[in-house]
Amino acid sequence: MSILVIGQSSFLAQEVQKLSVSKDWTFLGYKEAFDKSKWPDDVNVVIGFACDPKVKEGVFSDFDHKLAKMAKEFGAFYIMLSSRAVYGVADQPQIFKEDQKPYPDMTSYGQAKREIEDDLLKNFDNVIILRLSIIFGLEYNLQDPRQTFFGLMLKSLKEEGKINFSMSNQTYKDFLPVSVFGEHLAIIANKPKSGIYNFGSAIRTSVDDMAQWVIEGYGSGVIEPNQLAVIDNMVMDMTKTSAAYRLPSVTTEIIRQNCVAIGQCLKEIK
Repeated sequence: MSILVIGQSSFLAQEVQKLSVSKDWTFLGYKEAFDKSKWPDDVNVVIGFACDPKVKEGVFSDFDHKLAKMAKEFGAFYIMLSSRAVYGVADQPQIFKEDQKPYPDMTSYGQAKREIEDDLLKNFDNVIILRLSIIFGLEYNLQDPRQTFFGLMLKSLKEEGKINFSMSNQTYKDFLPVSVFGEHLAIIANKPKSGIYNFGSAIRTSVDDMAQWVIEGYGSGVIEPNQLAVIDNMVMDMTKTSAAYRLPSVTTEIIRQNCVAIGQCLKEIK
């Protein structure tokens, strides 16, 4: 199976490239995306890790449309990496299922992603849409901190010895280690089936637990409780995805071990 990744500089793509499952994949940058001479002639699957910057500002982009069109010209599937944000923000704990209607309260980013999904489904039959939960890894970057839950958490622990949350520490979400993400993505890419699929752990994990496990690996640090209301509790329903691809189960212990390992690696960074 010949697999092409577009967007090799993204955090997720860089982490996946480190895994043995991707050793034979081709990785191209955002600016090389539409250079057909750099695409493998026998490409079977194209995975879009790159994201047009304007999508993060809530503006529709035809970037994925163009990639899906090129993939079809090569006789290949196109995998769009979408987001849990397309479900909107629930005011009550929810299990997100692929066929449910979005909640009215949605970020502009989520709306833009939803519009891109709709466009692909309307125009192509070679598309796989993966709605990602929170994929986490060693996201510490001193010069350019990632503005993610994990990126900000690691930054504050490393530089201040404490973790502050922008939400109640009792909030739970669906977390998936980036190493598991890469392994499961390889399974999907090697047996592609068109459609929309959730992509997470299907495990409720509180942000407090995630922080405690990272601190365990780091060896020190405190959590400063936040009295904000608990909102946007969510977990992904993986029934459809697991049935289609027979993905190995993810456990709380796997999530904990990854958090501890990240804390240990963070400690070694000078």
